[in-house]
Formats: sequence, C-alpha cells, structure tokens
Amino acid sequence: MLRARRIRTVARVARVQDARSWCTVQAWCAGAVLVPVDTRTLVTATGLPPRQLLGRELTVSVMSDAQLEEELRPTGWEPALSRAPRPGAV
Repeated sequence: MLRARRIRTVARVARVQDARSWCTVQAWCAGAVLVPVDTRTLVTATGLPPRQLLGRELTVSVMSDAQLEEELRPTGWEPALSRAPRPGAV
C-alpha cells in the first residue's frame, strides 16, 4: 500500500469572516471547493488584518490522497511570492 504524502500547493482566500475563512486549494478538486480555515491562521501566516485577506494567495501543505476536506489536514501556511490579490480575484 502506498503511503500518503504531503504536497505543497497554492490556496486563495475566497471568503473571510471573523473566526472562519474559506480558501480554494488548487491541488484539490481543481480549486472548485471551498475549504474552511481558521481566520487567525491566515492572519498569522500573512501578517495582514482579516479585511485585507480576501483574494490573497498562500501556499499550504496538504495530503495528496485526500478525498474529503477533513483529510486535507492543511499545515504550513505561507504567503505566496505575490502577496497582492490578483485583479478580479474571487
């Protein structure tokens, strides 16, 4: 049996609320599903206040064999090389 491995991928902040935010994860479901993330995790990773998170790209390590969002187990959130949101993002 193959062991699951972690992969690093891009995540984009799609929705922000006080305690919970939602991100798309490029390597999972082609980024079509929103994955819940604690807003404090994103604030800590970026150094930005919640109001500036929308559209930001980060990188994150996820389980490559995840079938459900709970199985992704995202860790190691870091700002992507381009910290500014893309025009028209989300």
